Amino acid sequence: MNPLKFLVLVALTFGATTNSYAAFPDDLDDVVFIEEGIQPGVGSFVRSMAVTANLIAEVSGNHPFGGQNVILNSDKTNVWRVGGGNLSCCNSNAWGFIKVGDIWYGGTWEFMRRGQTVKSSRALVGPNHFRFAPLARYQPSNGDVVGFMVAGITRPGLARNNVRERSNVSFYRIGDGPVSADEIRGTTAGAPPLTPVLDLLMDDSAE
Repeated sequence: MNPLKFLVLVALTFGATTNSYAAFPDDLDDVVFIEEGIQPGVGSFVRSMAVTANLIAEVSGNHPFGGQNVILNSDKTNVWRVGGGNLSCCNSNAWGFIKVGDIWYGGTWEFMRRGQTVKSSRALVGPNHFRFAPLARYQPSNGDVVGFMVAGITRPGLARNNVRERSNVSFYRIGDGPVSADEIRGTTAGAPPLTPVLDLLMDDSAE
């Protein structure tokens, strides 16, 4: 193969497979946690949590506004111990993960009471829920994919954590339904179509 063609092929292949934000990272390693400004270390803290809970998330209705609910069915809702003080009825925070551009952002958006699985979909927006940019006042649209997770309490500060455990991240496409984690992991946003390019590069017949 012509040396120039080989270099172009390597560059295209590398560019198509190294977008670190193209797919959701199972270990949360490339997630940008929007609460780091007031809770330094929250990202490392959450990443170190053991994944002990199984979560299936759903959104009722075809659009997340107008009284619909976010249903967070976790098998640890009645297992994790509650927090102390004014959190004596709560045992977890609900987390959301949303892709902006090619970057996944994550943050808390609600407290969950022991045994609770349902939250109003309106709680996904507003300054008291996703409180920091770029998710502040997030407005979901049909077609958006949102990742949901429940985890031990972190929202009022890491010192208030009750259990250092979390669930898997369960994905839901607004207006459509649940999305498998495999489908999210397989997304390669922004990757150029390689097949025609490879065919051209490999064909030396014109030389």
